[in-house]
Amino acid sequence: DALGLARQLGDTRWVAGLLANLGVLQRDHARAGRLFEESLTLARAVADKRGIAAVLKAWASAARQAGDPARAAALYGEQLTLSHELGQNQNVAAGLEGMARVAGARSQEERAARLFGAAHALRRATGVPPSPQDEAARERAVAAVRARLGALAFEVASSSEPSR
Repeated sequence: DALGLARQLGDTRWVAGLLANLGVLQRDHARAGRLFEESLTLARAVADKRGIAAVLKAWASAARQAGDPARAAALYGEQLTLSHELGQNQNVAAGLEGMARVAGARSQEERAARLFGAAHALRRATGVPPSPQDEAARERAVAAVRARLGALAFEVASSSEPSR
């Protein structure tokens, strides 16, 4: 109903946001992709940089969860650049963690550890905690990479100052 109303009112930003939200709720990867694509097109049409970054982040996460690491990496890359330009430290850290999960899924454990380390350092430096709803999944992803790489190798790769 809200989407219909937003379209009727011609509120492009609202339509873009609602389409992205619908994309997040989809279980059908192809349908979610179409919703995200339309949302992104509309957000770009009105130069809504925050909206663009939000759609990219949501679409990247959905692509990663659907087992499409190439799409996820491309979307996270664009999202990271834009979030950095906007000074959105929370979204930069989330994007780094997303890229780390993609690297882990591609068996690139050292890269995953470096990305998780960069996200952790950014969060620590800026005081931006991870979102509570993502914390458990993030911890599982970190633990899986640590287990495959080994605790010491993970510590070295994820930290510029490994403990001795």
